[in-house]
Amino acid sequence: MSPIKFKPHKKVAYNKIPLQLKVAPGVREKVMAIPDWQELVRQLLDKLIIENQKPT
Repeated sequence: MSPIKFKPHKKVAYNKIPLQLKVAPGVREKVMAIPDWQELVRQLLDKLIIENQKPT
């Protein structure tokens, strides 16, 4: 049996379709060298969404 690679955040499963973006040369390697970088990016994206939501 293979080990679990990704742990759900707050018991909510992640979307199976990844968010992808192109970055400048060298950025990918620098980001991947940061410990727990994926969780940090998720937090930044949550903040970005909240700050840019239009009032309904």
